[in-house]
Amino acid sequence: MKWGAGKVHAYQAVLRALELVGLDENEQVESNIKLFPNPASHTVFVESNEPIIRLWLASTDGNFQRIALTSNSYFGIDHLPAGVYLVVIETKGRKEVKKIVVN
Repeated sequence: MKWGAGKVHAYQAVLRALELVGLDENEQVESNIKLFPNPASHTVFVESNEPIIRLWLASTDGNFQRIALTSNSYFGIDHLPAGVYLVVIETKGRKEVKKIVVN
């Protein structure tokens, strides 16, 4: 399946995101990362006990984009159309996938 060409189901997008970050679909890890507010319309704040190395945003149609966090640990989403997005967060010890809703 080619990403960005045609429709992709949300579940398939999640599986692809997990594959990209190296997590098994059934792997359970305790999260120390918080994204808020959720749902959001302009800005999403990221709170983590560990420094964030990389942040990626994926739409449910499979499009990925790298996000640059500000020094205050937030990123803007006001340019995004409303919908559900996956945020892939990489810290020193692991990678996590979180869901956010843009309204």
